[in-house]
Amino acid sequence: IEENLLCGLWVVLLLLLVVEHLPRTKDVAHTNYCDITARVVRGRILIFAVLDNLIKGAAGVAVQNFNLMCGFDESTGLVV
Repeated sequence: IEENLLCGLWVVLLLLLVVEHLPRTKDVAHTNYCDITARVVRGRILIFAVLDNLIKGAAGVAVQNFNLMCGFDESTGLVV
């Protein structure tokens, strides 16, 4: 069930990587990616996500949003 929880997000979000293992900061360091996974524990869904906020901070998100608003490829100008 866990791997099906987030599988639909991959199509929508270019820089989101759905992973099976617990995400680690070292896997996303110096990238614009956000690694995310989900687990079901005692009947609750737990979401774990990591990102490098020095790269995927406000400036990176601003560039990504600008690209979307102006019709450019979402990753233009970003280190992918």
